[in-house]
Amino acid sequence: MKITLIINAPIRYCPRALRLYNKYKDKHQIIIIDSKLLANRGGFFAKVNNILLLLTGQFNQYLSNLNRVSKNIDENKTDLVIVYDLILLKFAIDNLGYKKLAIDLREYYPLQFENNLLWRLTFSKLFVYICDHYLPKANLWTTVSHGIADLYRTNYHITPTVKYSLPLYHDLMPSDIIPDSIKLVHHGVTNPNRGLENMINAMELLGDKYILTLYLVNNNNKYYNKLIQLAKAHDNVKILQPLKFDEIITTINQHDIGLFCPPNSTTNLKFSMPNKLFEYVQARLAIVTSPLLESKQFVETNKLGAVLQHSSSKEIYSIISQLKTSEIQYYKEHAAIASKIFRIS
Repeated sequence: MKITLIINAPIRYCPRALRLYNKYKDKHQIIIIDSKLLANRGGFFAKVNNILLLLTGQFNQYLSNLNRVSKNIDENKTDLVIVYDLILLKFAIDNLGYKKLAIDLREYYPLQFENNLLWRLTFSKLFVYICDHYLPKANLWTTVSHGIADLYRTNYHITPTVKYSLPLYHDLMPSDIIPDSIKLVHHGVTNPNRGLENMINAMELLGDKYILTLYLVNNNNKYYNKLIQLAKAHDNVKILQPLKFDEIITTINQHDIGLFCPPNSTTNLKFSMPNKLFEYVQARLAIVTSPLLESKQFVETNKLGAVLQHSSSKEIYSIISQLKTSEIQYYKEHAAIASKIFRIS
């Protein structure tokens, strides 16, 4: 089978696409179209013009400008095209031959950055337009959670299949717990709506018995630098460079508790089931999560850890400080059980 993957970034930054590629690369012919193959999108003035197109509702013209075709792209028909970014769906429809077209909707795109006013006036309206006009033209739709699937089903009358962001199985043992040195870990991007500072501030309350390591992808310089300065005030907090994709699970296996503590501040966070939850499971970690609908249910149903009542630093401190060593061990052992279920088969 010939499969084409379309990604709006290098594939190493798209875990869902990378996992599919690694799973099938030896069985099928896989073509990758990513940001290196898409044509140059212009400089400053082109970007300003594109924003004006969005503000004035000229969405087709914007997409035509954005999705110019590189000469290196193979336009021959493939069996399956999978689009990993909604903004490239029209590009796939207009420029590629295929028997079936699939799109992976890892966000509810019309509300992706709903807290940003300029984004709501521009890209939100663009994504609504794409959903209205182009989503029905796909043959297959996948998404990351049941809540997001329901939103697309209700608003755009499509039927997405829920496919969790599962990693490969890792044959690991839970690491030994040192009671006087409980190791906490979080990895991910530095979006301000994640409230990462709450985890750092909680460490002042927790004291030297606990150590927090943050592996952060800097996608917001101002917020990243704020976190760096905040961490410098705490001897028990380390901010390190992001891990390579294939090193995440084996590296964080040396920790005890994986943290996912964002506030319930956006629609996408409310229904989130992020990669990191399943990576924590494969790493045999206990989990502390915010009370987000599906994340909460996942952790509680599988006896993987504790759920916060809210995401303040005091609540994070309260929940973690009450966990006994025996409870952490219990959750890590249940992660080992769950690791055989929540994996790429």
